[in-house]
Order: sequence, then structure tokens, then C-alpha cells
Amino acid sequence: MIEVMFAIRKDKFKDHPSVIAELDLIEESEQFTHLITLDEPADSEDKINVFQFDNNFQESEEKYKAIRKEILDEESTDDEEDGYQSSNEDEDDDEDEEEDEATDSTTIIDNTETTLRTLRRDIYLTIQSSLDFEECAHKLLRLELKPGQIVELCHMIVDCAAQQRTYMKFYGLLAQRFCQLNSDYAEPFTTIFKSCYDTIHRFETNKLRNVAKLF
Repeated sequence: MIEVMFAIRKDKFKDHPSVIAELDLIEESEQFTHLITLDEPADSEDKINVFQFDNNFQESEEKYKAIRKEILDEESTDDEEDGYQSSNEDEDDDEDEEEDEATDSTTIIDNTETTLRTLRRDIYLTIQSSLDFEECAHKLLRLELKPGQIVELCHMIVDCAAQQRTYMKFYGLLAQRFCQLNSDYAEPFTTIFKSCYDTIHRFETNKLRNVAKLF
């Protein structure tokens, strides 16, 4: 880092100009440098901070525009600006109409998985707030899960059981109850068991013990 700084200094800050070319608007001969020291008194010009009504506002505004055009080398006339603005307004109107038409025929797809996260949170809170597995199963059945959400329920039961310090029969009995109630729950648990068996070498000892006892 220090070597880079010395290299920049050696090149006399060639790649780091003090004033960017786009902002260098005033010629050097027309520039005024103001030097202020800490010892001498300075006029803060507090009157500038107070609003003063200008009776000749329009005239002052025209003078300001003329000075601005002279400094910034603005060659475009007001008529051209008005024409440009009107054309932009027409283009904006056309774009708005196209966007409205596109919005009417567009189907919104949620790729943030907000629904999935909400479902997993509800399942987790239901499991943690239940006194026994029968109450938990009853509450989870009241969620009216869709066919695609049954897999998430099975995953949540296995994940909650795996995260415990010691194995709790609560999760095993809960999984057993769902498999007895409906065979649709048995297939996801079988798939999860196969997945866990294939990746068992990655599990921690505690998680391995809990998952093994669960199945």
C-alpha cells in the first residue's frame, strides 16, 4: 500500500487530478483565489442566510440564466429545451401506457420464498408451544397444509429433532403419528432418511445420534 502511494506521488498524481476535467469550467485567468487566515477577522456574511424578497425576480432570473449559459457554454435555446421536454413527456406517456399493459398481463412470481419461510416459522412455533406430541399433531393438522408443503413439515420435524442436545421421544412419536394418520407423510420421511444416510458422514455426533434414534 505504501509503495503504491509513493508511486502515485512520483508520477505527480497524474491519475488523480485535483479538479476533474468535467468540473473545470472556468479558465485560470478568470479564477479568483480567496485566502483567509485564522488571525485576521473574516466577514461571515450572515445576511446571505436571511431571505430577502426580490422585487425584480424575473429580471434577476434572466440575468442568472445568461451568466450560466456563458459559463457553461450552453448553446441550446429555450425553444429547444421546451421541445425536448415535450418530446420526453410524450415518450414517458407511451412508456407508462406500455407498462400498464404489461402489468395487466404479468403474473407475479415470488422468488424470495417468503411463503416457505413463513410456513417453516409457523411449524416451528407450533412444535415448540405444544405440551405433547398429540397436541402438536392436532395443531399442525389445523394448518391445512397443501400437498407440496407436507415435505416441509417432515423436514422441520427431523431438523428440530436433530438440533436437540439429547434425543427427545416427542419428535419420534410426532413423526409416527403423522405416518399413521396418512400415508402421504411416510414417503417424505423415507426420502429424508435416504438423504440423511447418504450424507451421514457430514453430521456431527449429536445430530447423528438424534437422527438415528428418530428413524
